[in-house]
Amino acid sequence: MTASPAMICSRCNEPRNNAGMCPACGTRLQSLGAAKRRGWIAATAGVLMIVFMSAVWFWVDRAMAAQAISAADVGTARFLGRIHVAFGLVILAGLLGIANGWLMAQSGRRNRISIVMLVVVFAAAVIVAASAST
Repeated sequence: MTASPAMICSRCNEPRNNAGMCPACGTRLQSLGAAKRRGWIAATAGVLMIVFMSAVWFWVDRAMAAQAISAADVGTARFLGRIHVAFGLVILAGLLGIANGWLMAQSGRRNRISIVMLVVVFAAAVIVAASAST
């Protein structure tokens, strides 16, 4: 009966049985427990991103509705539409962060596909928000 690997390479994303350096790439190994803690931290960051952006989104929407600004000006309505899309994309990035963190907390391995998707969605949110201000 073999023991389960206690270390993981952060570059190769492969579990290893030895301590110290990865034999394949030479990167310092980290414990699976540390990798799983990083996963829970990532999931918590995703939750905080969703809560914070939802609160800001609600506040902006209520402030604009209270003053009836968007009904009077077409440019402001277009701006609000783009900002709503940007808020939605940031919340989607938060959901992807939760999923990535949960997967990492369960296995200790990074899921590169979900990380790339998270970065792409967040970059799209930044681009949409920047286009709203022009």
